[in-house]
Amino acid sequence: MQAPNIAVEYHFSSDTYARMLAKIAHSFAIAELGFGSFEPLLTDFILKENDAIYDCVGGIEREDDDRSERPDVLHSIELLKEDDWVIVRLRLFAFLKGTPSYVIVVGRTL
Repeated sequence: MQAPNIAVEYHFSSDTYARMLAKIAHSFAIAELGFGSFEPLLTDFILKENDAIYDCVGGIEREDDDRSERPDVLHSIELLKEDDWVIVRLRLFAFLKGTPSYVIVVGRTL
């Protein structure tokens, strides 16, 4: 018996991926700081009311960016406050070597 031919189509949208990162970062900041504790910047991006999502979501390509594997964690996420900004640094699948880190500007402190 011959195996059937199977085709898989895959479409990647960087905008959708950036929106997912924004949702994760926004939720994490609210969980850590509390609702109403900062002026959110991502809600328009998350709701697709603004297309300039890359003003707030970006990747890290620096020498001090640790991309070594971290077998003790699935994902790495941390909240940073720099000047008036609330920032989340996120690395999905941190247990794998070389996965990228993202920096998401979540909002302004009140």
